[in-house]
Amino acid sequence: MKRRLLLFACSASLHAAGICDVTAYGAKSDASARATKAIHDAIQACAKQGGGTVYFPPGTYETGAIELASNIVLNIDAGATLRFHTDLSEYPLV
Repeated sequence: MKRRLLLFACSASLHAAGICDVTAYGAKSDASARATKAIHDAIQACAKQGGGTVYFPPGTYETGAIELASNIVLNIDAGATLRFHTDLSEYPLV
């Protein structure tokens, strides 16, 4: 009984947090297009849920600056690479 209750609590926690796969927001895993907007959209979707995980499946994602939000976890899977390009126009001055 205790084991079932714990499993239910864990699965409810995962569902509440949410997982936002960057490829569902338009990121290409072959670096054929910049994923900056898709990554931004995935982060914002998780943030609207109160937090969650932004997931990068295996592949190469070319991006500019990434701005995180509160309660966001980046899960960069084995075989996934984030490659930051050198176009300075996509990097804000801080």
